[in-house]
Amino acid sequence: MTKPLITVVVPVLNRAGQIGQAIESVVRQTFGDWKLLVADDHSQDETPAVVDQWAARDARIALLRHEVTRGAQAARNTGIRAAETEWIAFLDSDDVYYPNSLAERLACARTGGVEVVHSEGDVWRPGAAAPAPLKLPPFAGNCYRGLLDNFGPMFQSLLVKRAALLAIGLLDETIISNQEWDTVIRLARRCRFGYVSRPTYLYNLRRTDGYFDNWARFAAGYEQIMRKHRLAILLHGGFPMLARHYRKLMDLYYHADLEVEAHRCARRADLLSPIMAVKRRWWPSSL
Repeated sequence: MTKPLITVVVPVLNRAGQIGQAIESVVRQTFGDWKLLVADDHSQDETPAVVDQWAARDARIALLRHEVTRGAQAARNTGIRAAETEWIAFLDSDDVYYPNSLAERLACARTGGVEVVHSEGDVWRPGAAAPAPLKLPPFAGNCYRGLLDNFGPMFQSLLVKRAALLAIGLLDETIISNQEWDTVIRLARRCRFGYVSRPTYLYNLRRTDGYFDNWARFAAGYEQIMRKHRLAILLHGGFPMLARHYRKLMDLYYHADLEVEAHRCARRADLLSPIMAVKRRWWPSSL
């Protein structure tokens, strides 16, 4: 039996009410040469039963289970290790692919001869009447420096050669948030990127549980990644680039009501770039 071309990896934890929509969006793809691996991170609800029901109807769907909860990155790595395909795509358990998602990204990879493809997406924010474009920066070609300077693609948008993921040692399971940013930085160090400008997925923020928690966690993960890649940031962007990251961190900690951390990052930005000190007059008076 011929192996499929793409494995879609979906990490999941206690999403019995949402996982069906994610699975259905894969089943409805116009490109049908795929395998779907749902990596369950030790759910305590009916999530495994829901996945098993889908798997009974479609042999391309399989459930993988953790004996203990290990986090979304570990679940993704479980899927990557189990995959036997050339390409890996990712989807979160409460998000959905648009019907041409896999076809468009694979076409981009083949046309450009690249190992990594990402795309535009739509986001549905809490309280919004309808989705809107996410508008993350488009990265194409050699984009290592750009990704050191800016937050990069979402996991939902990525189509990556499995060999490239193995070459970077899989995903870093110690990163507590913004894991996709760390992943694409590491991929960009050795891979060229392709970009699809049409939205290929819907990022659902109308949720009340899951791996996304709060501003404090978001900020802590951002700083964790910045520190991990600090030497590369300095080599490719110097003190100004590092100062911009500290200013961004200041804003994130401010939103999290962590004033001490915000002050610390503001001082670091001032030390790294005098221009930042001048701009401080526009920042919140509490800082």
